[in-house]
Amino acid sequence: MNLLDIIIVHYKNEALLLDQLDLLFPANAKSDFNLIVVDNSEMLKPSDLPKKVRLIKKPFNSGYSSACNTGYINSNSEWLLFLNPDVLITQEEISSWLNFATKEKLDVTSPLPSSNDYMKPLPSFYSLLQEFTPFNKFLPKLSQNITLTGGALLIKRNVLDNLGGWDERFFLWFEDTDLTKRLTDHKYKIGFYPTKINHLGGQSFADLNSQLKKNIFFQSMANYSNKHLGLATKFLSTIIKKRFTKTKILPALNKDLVSLIVPNLKTDLLDDFLDKNIKFLGEKNLELIIVSSALNSQNINQYRKKYPNVRFIALNSNQGFAHTVNIGFNAASGDYVGTINDDTVLTENWLKPLIIQLEKYPGSVNPIILNPNGQIESAGIKILPFGKAQPQTLASSLEPYFADATNGACVIYSKNALAKVGVFDEKFGSYLEDIDLSMRLTKAGFKNSVVPESSIIHLKHQTTTSIKLNKSWLDFKNWWLVILKNWPLSWWLKYWPQIITERAKNLKGMVVNNKKTTFKLILILTLIATFISSRLYKIESSLWFFNDIGRDFIELYEWNKTGMPPLLGPQTSAVAYNQSAVYFYLLYPMYLLTNHSPFATIYTGVIFYLSMFVFGLWYLRKDKWYQNLLIGCFFLTTIHPQFVVQNRFVWNPTFIGPLLFLAFFAYLKLKTEFSKSNLAVFSLTVALATSLNFSIVPLTIAFMILATLDFWPKLNFIKIYLASIFGFLFWNVPTLLFEIRHNFFLTKLLFTGEKIRQVSLSIPEKIHDFLYHTLYHLDFNFSLVLAAILFVFSLITFAKRPQKRFFIGRTLFLLAATSLITFAAPISIQSHYIFAFLVLMFLLIVSLQKWLLIITTIILSIIWLRPQQLQEYFKIPYRTITEQQNCAKLICQNETQPIFVSNQSNHHPYHNAMEWRYHFLENGCNIKLLDTQINEADKMAVVIDDSNYTHKKTSYNELTQFGLSQEIKRYQCQPNLEVVILKKSAN
Repeated sequence: MNLLDIIIVHYKNEALLLDQLDLLFPANAKSDFNLIVVDNSEMLKPSDLPKKVRLIKKPFNSGYSSACNTGYINSNSEWLLFLNPDVLITQEEISSWLNFATKEKLDVTSPLPSSNDYMKPLPSFYSLLQEFTPFNKFLPKLSQNITLTGGALLIKRNVLDNLGGWDERFFLWFEDTDLTKRLTDHKYKIGFYPTKINHLGGQSFADLNSQLKKNIFFQSMANYSNKHLGLATKFLSTIIKKRFTKTKILPALNKDLVSLIVPNLKTDLLDDFLDKNIKFLGEKNLELIIVSSALNSQNINQYRKKYPNVRFIALNSNQGFAHTVNIGFNAASGDYVGTINDDTVLTENWLKPLIIQLEKYPGSVNPIILNPNGQIESAGIKILPFGKAQPQTLASSLEPYFADATNGACVIYSKNALAKVGVFDEKFGSYLEDIDLSMRLTKAGFKNSVVPESSIIHLKHQTTTSIKLNKSWLDFKNWWLVILKNWPLSWWLKYWPQIITERAKNLKGMVVNNKKTTFKLILILTLIATFISSRLYKIESSLWFFNDIGRDFIELYEWNKTGMPPLLGPQTSAVAYNQSAVYFYLLYPMYLLTNHSPFATIYTGVIFYLSMFVFGLWYLRKDKWYQNLLIGCFFLTTIHPQFVVQNRFVWNPTFIGPLLFLAFFAYLKLKTEFSKSNLAVFSLTVALATSLNFSIVPLTIAFMILATLDFWPKLNFIKIYLASIFGFLFWNVPTLLFEIRHNFFLTKLLFTGEKIRQVSLSIPEKIHDFLYHTLYHLDFNFSLVLAAILFVFSLITFAKRPQKRFFIGRTLFLLAATSLITFAAPISIQSHYIFAFLVLMFLLIVSLQKWLLIITTIILSIIWLRPQQLQEYFKIPYRTITEQQNCAKLICQNETQPIFVSNQSNHHPYHNAMEWRYHFLENGCNIKLLDTQINEADKMAVVIDDSNYTHKKTSYNELTQFGLSQEIKRYQCQPNLEVVILKKSAN
């Protein structure tokens, strides 16, 4: 392998190139470098160049990135130097530059920019504001990553191999910015050669007018934004582009050239297409652009070498036909652009008649699309006013004719027409985007033509068969989009019954054609209905309002009344830590939205649960197996008694389960794709789960241990640590602000205050309690047998299904590590501490082999949904919320002095009467806290709810603190519901 190959891209500036070559190869001088010139202008001849120079002629100007890739795949060296002809450099300077890169152990380097005009930062929201808006007068310049100069770039060959070469979606400009971004993301070492090199700048493009430059520049900027930047920056980029250019597509740069886009999902279809149509790929007036999510850095150069006249653009993921083709449209340089499916076969003289028709009638044009048996599949499309596209299967004339719409299986567009109406609408994803574009062209005065003289063969829906589960849904959704965007009011008024009927047929097709999907949908709806009914059933008399939730409402009331966030400390947690900083993000807004409804906590739980469920289905939309597992996990969560009965807000398992499921699946996705989005989902979900429930700490530690083992030695585990810490800090910003403001009050309490009283149990006792709470109140021996069966089932699946070993292995590791950490800690295994175990157990269950999963699910459903358990789900308390509120209202109308509250009840006799204090506060009573305001009231209201009460004969803590008292009044709210008013006495 040579040390260095120099690649020069030439375009219409022969004199400048020859000057450059004279510097590189002075007379009689020896050269240690090979030099390749890629000619994009068809002007050069081999005789024009020194013998040492290899000339590669492109049939048309395919853009700078494409030309760079052509030189790159024809080179054979350790280092590559890409040069514009307007960079004047000598062999000595190149040697010095190469020595600098080797000494500094750089992967890629450019010369230090010769002026500020070339010192461009990587685009960001701030840099775009600074460079292209009037805000540049006010915004200070910040130190940012500088873009490498594509016209003078020295890079290691293996680095460019790993990146898959230059991205050919960039015809001109931003290709070096894109390369810099990818190098930065992959942590390659970038440096700038400190010696300035003479770069004349822009000479190869000097003959084009300034508006054309703007059109190309800002289209390339839009391409970069769509590839790399977030929603806000994309929006800003769109506004900037509209300010400088009105065109909606890359301008035509090659006269009479047809740029044909081939969207592709599978390499086997791509191979078949190229093999069948190879004789057409060298046509001088045809530019073929393959845009594929099946291409990557490992295989794309193989295609470039095999098909040198074809441009290849690799996508990280498939985002639908419209998105894929638009990327090709925005990279295409021809006067005409089109798209053709990868399951088609071209025929002789198919293209010329289409272009002749477009020259007469700009817009879109179809050939006759034939089935493999020679029958007409589509000769244009007729659009029916009730919302149906009907392919014409007979040519209406031997001469070209007009149709309502053209078929996207093979269609050519006038670029000038697309510059006015735009490209495909990406909201469609796949299907009917061609119908929408045809109707937009018609509205703008263009024509949709069909040319019977031209034909191609369509092998028919080779890609559709792989995504048939989504096609019926896309047809249903996209027809509504077509209708809402394009239907005139007269069609709506005249045909609305037929429109509704046709959409109902789409839904019927979804059910009939996709039985598995329909079953999944029914399962999801059943799951949702079960969850909601278990929480909203007879909500007026719901037990879930009482106990812990009552104390949450006390804090919400005070927050709303004073305008000050609650300073909660030990009052709301078993430890001196302000957990409310997290759950009040959710609870307080719902409390305000529902006008202080006592059911706000239940509404919040339901909305959060369903939101996490929907987000999980969306997040795992490309991982169908993971998506099915998530549905199974949510089903088990819904029917497990502990998740229903323990539906309190402070330790709310309604939140913990969904968060941990998402954290686990995000972790598995990190293992296969270590992306920012997957890292964000993992870190934020596991941090929120831990913040809501400290019993998750052992599992969080287990995750960190597993990350170390999985990602060592790449150090990605450090990113997981840091992201998780950031997530925890993010959710607890109010706590941090409170601590800073109050001299770290809670931190001091954590170390100096009263410790949690926990019993240090033996390991056998802990195992007993763990099984009792996890499998829910079953006999220990029976629980042990069930646990052993589940473990054996997991081992069977692990042995029989290699593809599930990754999933099961990590679940078992987390379960083992979490158990060891929990059992080693000096805490008893109460119901609060089992939610992490339950989540891991559910993950094991849903990953079992199908028949083992069915057996396990039936057994557990029988256990958890047994009649006596269902009664507990829907247990009705002695009082409704309204009855309590009416009773509190009666007291507050008569008792205007400060007063304490106590509660004696047979059905919820603990937690210091929090719900009753809330009712009294909401109805205007002047309630004082017995713990901290003992001398601020001399009366106490004792609520007697279905309980016996004899004055001075009680062990209740509030009454003991209150001290000696005498009964001064009784209020009879209802039978078995009284309120006794006590007053302190000296005796």
